[in-house]
Amino acid sequence: MHTKIMVFRAVVLSTLLYACKTWTLYKRDIKRLESFQQSKLRYILHIHWKDCITNNEVLSHAALPSVEATILQHRLRWVGHVARMEPSRPPKIILFRELAHGKRPRGAPGRRYKE
Repeated sequence: MHTKIMVFRAVVLSTLLYACKTWTLYKRDIKRLESFQQSKLRYILHIHWKDCITNNEVLSHAALPSVEATILQHRLRWVGHVARMEPSRPPKIILFRELAHGKRPRGAPGRRYKE
């Protein structure tokens, strides 16, 4: 089981969450990713839906964080990397310029950070 979970983490999760730090995610997208992870973990751990085991118990049994927590960790790591860049670097200019001087066109809805 331990080997299967390690392969799942190395191959499946890394492929599933490739470049997740740049995605615009909504709750429905996170729910789809979570359901995919849960279904594959339940298959690996031989847990059937009749066993009435919660998703949190499956994650703790596999010793894996949720997809949402993993994506948040990747995003925070990337933002920390950009924050330490020199001020003249394009990623830092683009990321912080919108937050400091961003204006929206007249009549347009307000933009969120992730957009």
